[in-house]
Amino acid sequence: MSGETRNLPTEQARTAQDGRFRIGRYMSFAPNCFANGWGDELYVMAPGYSAEHLSHSTLPALDTHEFASPGLDLIELHRICYLGELEAFRRDVATHEAIRRYMTSPGSQFRDTSNKILSGSVRVLDTPGVFVRDPESTFDQITTTRVEPSRLPQLHKLVLAHDRRTGRVKAWTTRGEPVPVPLLAEPGWSIAGKQSFLDDRSYSLFLVRGEAIYYPARQDATPHWLDPDNWLRVPGQIGSVRAAAALLNQDVLITVEGDGTKFGLYQHEKRPKPSAKSYAISNSVRPLRTVPVDEVLPGAKPPVECMTEATDGSVLFFANTASGRTAYRLQAFTSWKAAPFAIPSAMLSGEVTACVATHDWVYFAIRGEGIRRVSADPLVMHLQAVWHNATTEARVPGTFTGLAISEFRSLWRTPHVLIYAVADDGIVYRFLEDGTPDQHVEVEPFANGTQ
Repeated sequence: MSGETRNLPTEQARTAQDGRFRIGRYMSFAPNCFANGWGDELYVMAPGYSAEHLSHSTLPALDTHEFASPGLDLIELHRICYLGELEAFRRDVATHEAIRRYMTSPGSQFRDTSNKILSGSVRVLDTPGVFVRDPESTFDQITTTRVEPSRLPQLHKLVLAHDRRTGRVKAWTTRGEPVPVPLLAEPGWSIAGKQSFLDDRSYSLFLVRGEAIYYPARQDATPHWLDPDNWLRVPGQIGSVRAAAALLNQDVLITVEGDGTKFGLYQHEKRPKPSAKSYAISNSVRPLRTVPVDEVLPGAKPPVECMTEATDGSVLFFANTASGRTAYRLQAFTSWKAAPFAIPSAMLSGEVTACVATHDWVYFAIRGEGIRRVSADPLVMHLQAVWHNATTEARVPGTFTGLAISEFRSLWRTPHVLIYAVADDGIVYRFLEDGTPDQHVEVEPFANGTQ
């Protein structure tokens, strides 16, 4: 890394009496708004690599606290491995250019570097949509989980998929790199579900082995919660646990077990524990009772086809009824009744084989008809809700048995959502938020050999 000296206009630099200096621009906002302050922006970019962006504001409401621990949180650039990462950078550059008059603008240096990154030549390494393929494995379940907190949502996160041939659960980074997890070294595991709070710090993963549910006894801001000796078991109330989801702030874990005619209810207590790290919680799970499906989902015919946790803390269900398939939302067990979740009947045209929810969307797969999405807010049906169907152009399968999500952040604070999907061909696919298949690529640092 070479140094550079630049003379800045006096309005973009300020030195305090203690010798500290700030490079930024005085920010003023809407007319008649007196919220003015200084903003610091740090961009770290290199052709062929993902980008980093740290920001700080003297206005508390706008401060991201990303400069709170300088030198303790490494800034590390990673080679761009997927077209989705390059597309996220392209959109963030466009966003930056659109609002640059309201923030510190790196000007020509930013534009020159971003143009080099976007003009790099791309070499395709796999067919569109494929995230992981393994000739010796046939995957049928998938989830994602946070290993430890990170400034960037794509780091310290695992993609877990169950191989129905061997009964093993395998793990990868969000970049597709295999990760050995000692807990999962033995066969016989399957994925039940997870619980994630909105701040992505506190999370619980539920696994199944034999007739029991396994969960971490303690979790903190380290990856040791995945150590084998940290996991406890609770026997299933019916057995053959197929799915699990938790009601946020309700201390209730819901399972689909056996032939799917009843839900299993468990008390899931999460208690804060003293820790030298930023947080720590202890988990405990104990059986409560079983409840018939139609008692919770009025009019539903067992078995429940799909169940997933929503980001608002509720649980979503898909089930068949006398009038066709219906979606339900359960927000609390105080009423013991889930309310219908509005989805146009034409979109529920077949068996729901997988489902997952983000802050904005609910994604679900229809057997033989691919993936669809609707607004997570039933009162807002976005025109852009249509999922890009790539089954023909990209030869992506039409049936998916598992869905999961992760996020990728580039220059802008708002992350880009990625959808992981296990198809009936046993391959793990990855899509952008609108359904465009992602693709594994290699990006050359400079186009046409220029630097």
